[in-house]
Parts: sequence; C-alpha cells; structure tokens
Amino acid sequence: MPLSTCRTVCSICSGAKFFLIPPPAIKEPLHRAGNTNISLVQFFGRCQCHIPCIAQDQTLTPPDQILAKEYVSPDRRFKIRFHDVPKEFNLQADTKTGPIVAHNVMHTSNITYWLVYTDYPMSFDKPEVIKAMLDKARDGGLARVAKEDPHILTESDISVYGYPGRFLRVELKGDAIIRYQIVLAGNRQYVLTVGTPKGDPKDMEAQKHYDKCASSFFDSFKIIPPLEADLTATWTEFSSSEGKYRIQFPGSPFQWSLPLEMLRTPSTLHATAYASSGQYTVMYFDYAETPAPTDRAALKSFLDDLRDGQKDRQEQMGGTLTVMSETDITFDGHPGRFMVADMNGIAIFRVKTLVVNKRVYAITVLMPRDDPKASDTKVYERLSMKFTNSFNLMKETMKQ
Repeated sequence: MPLSTCRTVCSICSGAKFFLIPPPAIKEPLHRAGNTNISLVQFFGRCQCHIPCIAQDQTLTPPDQILAKEYVSPDRRFKIRFHDVPKEFNLQADTKTGPIVAHNVMHTSNITYWLVYTDYPMSFDKPEVIKAMLDKARDGGLARVAKEDPHILTESDISVYGYPGRFLRVELKGDAIIRYQIVLAGNRQYVLTVGTPKGDPKDMEAQKHYDKCASSFFDSFKIIPPLEADLTATWTEFSSSEGKYRIQFPGSPFQWSLPLEMLRTPSTLHATAYASSGQYTVMYFDYAETPAPTDRAALKSFLDDLRDGQKDRQEQMGGTLTVMSETDITFDGHPGRFMVADMNGIAIFRVKTLVVNKRVYAITVLMPRDDPKASDTKVYERLSMKFTNSFNLMKETMKQ
C-alpha cells in the first residue's frame, strides 16, 4: 500500500467525528387505534407502533397521576419516573452508513408518557449542528402529522443539565395536545413526550392538571454522569459474525460503514462504537495487499503508516497526537501494535491494531486524561483497558 494511501485510510481510525445523519423515517404501515393515537405515534418520532388511545372524556379531570415507578436505562445513562412499569421496544431504521436504533420506553393510560433515545455517529457540539438537529426533529414531527393540522402553541430553547434542547407544546385538530422535550447530550438524542386530551377549553383546572403531569415527567428525567454510568453499567457482549470478533461495551453500540475507494483494491471500513465517558470503537477493513506476518520489514512499515495516518488526521483537524508509548504485540498468533498517545493535552488515545491475514482491526478508546489529584487516579485507564482487553477473535478467523 502506498504511504499516502495508507495514511489516508488510517486517518479514519483516529477518533474523528462523523457527519450528521438525518433522523430516518421508518416506512411501515401504522396500526390505527383512533385518530388521536395515530397523531401521537406519527409526531413522537421515528417509531410507528400501536398505542392505546388517549382518553376522550373532555369533561372530567382525571385524578393526579403519581409517577411511582423509577426506570433506569440498561446502560445506566439516565433515569426517569413513570406512572407504572413501562414497556420497552427498539425500532431500527437502515441508513446508507448503517442502522440507527431508536430505543423506546413508554407507558400509556389516559395520559401517554414516552421517552425515545437514539445514538448517532457524531457529537452534537457545534451551535449550527445543534440548531439543525433540533429544527429537523421539530419539522419532521410536524410534517408527519400535517393532516392533523398541528399548531405550535409554545416553542422555546432549553438547557437540561447543561445540554441543549427544545420544548414544544403542539395542539392537533383532534382531542390531543402533545408536549415534548428534546435534549442533545453528546451523540445521543433524547425525546421526552407527554400526550394528553385537550380537555374542556373552559375548564382551566383540567389544563393545569395536564401541564402538571407533563412537568412532573420532564422533571423526573435525570442524566447520570457518563463516568458513573460506565462504572456501574453491566457491560454486554457485542459480536459481529461478518467481522468475526466479540467485544464488550458498557451500552448498546451503533454501527456504520464507509467505502474505501482510494485503495487500489477498494474495500469498506466497518465500525462499531459507543460514546459515554469516552469513545469506544472497533473498526476493521479487508485489504488484499496487507503484508504477510513473516515479512517483518513490510509489516513494520505498514503499522508505522497506520500511526502516521492517525497523526496526520489530527494535524488536519488543528490538533496534535503525541505518541507516549508503542509496543509491538502478538494476539492469538497475529502481529499487531498497541499505542498510547496524548491528544491535544486533554485526552488519551489508545489503539490496539491487529493484522489478521488480510484484515486489519483497530480497537480504539479516546478518554479524558486521568486526574492525578482524583480519588481514583487511573479510572479512565482501567475503563480503556477493560474495553480493549475484552476483544476476542472468533475461532473461524483464527483458523484461516
């Protein structure tokens, strides 16, 4: 592989941020259960499913609903309270770069409480990206209920635990008012929604009651600090039959792929990642010109090119990647290298690169620097190594 080509390919493995993928619409038929309910399903976002109707009685104010059941997400990233035990389901939409999964948590009676969270292969950290994402969520929701004549009663930008978001109160022509709160935290989008009947417009107490129910639900939402989440989560195994590997993540990872057309033999980069206290990523691509493990000089040059490609990428982004240590390794009989590097003086980048026949794996972790004054001075290093050391090749790969 020519030096320039190798560097171009391997710069992708440097922890760079990826482009924004618009939230996809899932084009499956709706199961109608009443006009109010279909409107809610369409508006709530990227998922279409059967939900019991919102109560249609506009004259009686229902009793106060106590949000007695606390829900904590499997990845320990957030908690929220529901009226009763919520239902959980996932909906997947396929995009050009990979599947996007919307995780749904919902309880419905006369009031529908719904939380959807979705991880994207990019971070919401630039003002223009934040505004674009919030606008897309609003416009997409309104477009999906255009037949219900949606009318925005209230719209305002908000901040939730320091994360940007937006609140909307939308009235539909049927007997429904939707209040929803969007929060962008790192690479994750949360959509909290409360759907209620309109109630008698002359009964102000009923309106206040529904607003109170919505506020209680929104206020019960707590984002757990990422480090605490990763330390307390039950890490689960992710396996790739195509990639022929297994590894553990502290949460549900997202996947994407990118064509590598600049290679003499075109290939595809496959990546699986999860972002919380740091960015955990596994990437691999097949390349016919990967050097044989017995050609030590060519292998060293190849691994050097991988490292230099990562350094070049950081320079292109205005940063600096300074190698702190490099160690040649052997993993299940396959050659590779483990590198630790300082990124811009604020983060540590660790990467285990493996050359397995004609396939290249890169297991990377980008974490904040450990604080020497903290009670645990190596907490980020331990998390990084926990992820890196959980990587295993499937037997089929090892026998090739």
